[in-house]
Amino acid sequence: MKALKEIDDFVEEVINKTESIVPGKKVYEFIADPDITYDNFDILAKKYRPLMWKYIRLVYNMHSKAIEIQDLEQEALIALLNSIKNFDADRKVYFQVYLAKAVLNKLLCYCRNTLPHYYK
Repeated sequence: MKALKEIDDFVEEVINKTESIVPGKKVYEFIADPDITYDNFDILAKKYRPLMWKYIRLVYNMHSKAIEIQDLEQEALIALLNSIKNFDADRKVYFQVYLAKAVLNKLLCYCRNTLPHYYK
């Protein structure tokens, strides 16, 4: 339970820090950039970290004895990078919805591929 409390505190701290990441610049300007630079990715990772941590905590609570939370965080960041590259705004889907589904799928696939059979 102590680890979950620390995670909650960390997520609250991130939310407070990311309220004003880049004033006046819309998120879609970062996503639409074909050359994903470290700065753009860092800004998007800070903005969507609470969304990713929601699903990280969900999966971690299901498999806490068999998986490390840092691995789940890395998989969520990989899902964010893939979502940025593959997002198509012409499909009229919000990026947050697209990202949420991508992160959850990536985390579940990671668990399915790495955990022993009796944890699935």
